[in-house]
Amino acid sequence: MIKPIQKYSCKFINFLKFYERYTIIRQHNSLARTLMLGIETSCDDTGIAIVDEDGQIISEVCASQTALHVSNGGIIPPVARDLHKTVIDRCVANCLHNANVFPTDLSAIAVTIKPGLPLSLLVGCNYAKKLSAKYNLPVIPIHHMEAHALTALIEYPKLSFPFVALLISGGHSIICFVKGVEDFRLMGQSIDDAPGDILDKAARALKLKNLGPPFSIISGGSAIELMAKNGDPFSYFTRVKSYPLYSSRHRTCNFSFSGFLNAIQRTIRQLEIDNQTSPDEVLNEAPDLCASILYVISFILIKRMQRAFQYLDEKEMLSSYDQRKLVVSGGCAANRFITGMIRNYCHHEAIDLFIPTSKLCTDNGVMIAWNGILKLQNEKIFPQFVIREQRLIQMLNIDSKAKLGLDISKDVTNANIKCERIDIKSFVNFL
Repeated sequence: MIKPIQKYSCKFINFLKFYERYTIIRQHNSLARTLMLGIETSCDDTGIAIVDEDGQIISEVCASQTALHVSNGGIIPPVARDLHKTVIDRCVANCLHNANVFPTDLSAIAVTIKPGLPLSLLVGCNYAKKLSAKYNLPVIPIHHMEAHALTALIEYPKLSFPFVALLISGGHSIICFVKGVEDFRLMGQSIDDAPGDILDKAARALKLKNLGPPFSIISGGSAIELMAKNGDPFSYFTRVKSYPLYSSRHRTCNFSFSGFLNAIQRTIRQLEIDNQTSPDEVLNEAPDLCASILYVISFILIKRMQRAFQYLDEKEMLSSYDQRKLVVSGGCAANRFITGMIRNYCHHEAIDLFIPTSKLCTDNGVMIAWNGILKLQNEKIFPQFVIREQRLIQMLNIDSKAKLGLDISKDVTNANIKCERIDIKSFVNFL
């Protein structure tokens, strides 16, 4: 009789432990009135997070594919999709476990549905539908670039609308005027390549991954930044007075980097011929090339920001001088050379600068969950933000090429604003 009693007692004790843990969890979640699950699969990172209504990050999990794509020479969409499928269930389970949260405690699911790689977007979108149907949770569709623009509100509670946002990543280069959670005015965007894509292709052309770790396991942009530390930013691609040779003089806020990319690749090929380098050898000039590449990209970005603020001033879209605020986000905002130059420019122009921490600049689930919180809080004003009916949720689809907000870029170009000349070269001296 002793053994069965002991066995029963152990089960009962385990039940009490479980019940105590469950009670603590329920009490914890009752204090956080809103818990948002964010799902981000727009490109090559599987980002999952839970954020509360105050912007507190309850839990975060991210499965990175960077090392594999670096070894493959770039992102292969079907491979990225398959990796998302492999890890997403485990990432969500770990995120919930780490937060001591049950799916039924969630207020809603926020998921990236635009823009991005179609195959990758579908993985996150379909998973959100499945989770929503199982636990009867609302779904909040998220625009990836809107989420990047609003991420700074988590870390800077004093940041308020309106502000200018510069969003720079591997797939995008956008400058917009943000008037509210739902009100974005697109002032300019890349008409060809994006800055992050330029850095990745330059790193491949320079064969930086052949240097071994850490170059072989980090992104092209990170490799360029690391190599540029010992380089001269004025060595290549410059004219007299260090004005970049491939910086467009068109009076617009749109970006064009394709000509610059051609110049980079042409210069690398010529140096390899001149130096008679072997196929796997990295040029001795690589540090100078990398620093020069970052300088030119920074120069172009700053000139566009300068025109954007002058346009807003001329159109009196900023009600006071105190509203000169700039948010910089996206993967390239983690590049310290680029943000260092932008920081010095903002200091020179008396612009308040807000840059999220590097972890929140790159693709992540936190920014998606936070954007979901903001939309849920504004549901009464904009009921279309939140989808509650299962029939409509299951009809939800992706939009891989979605644009951002109201496009006023033609108005900016037609304004034909001539920017005041500033010594951008001097901004490098403080880095």
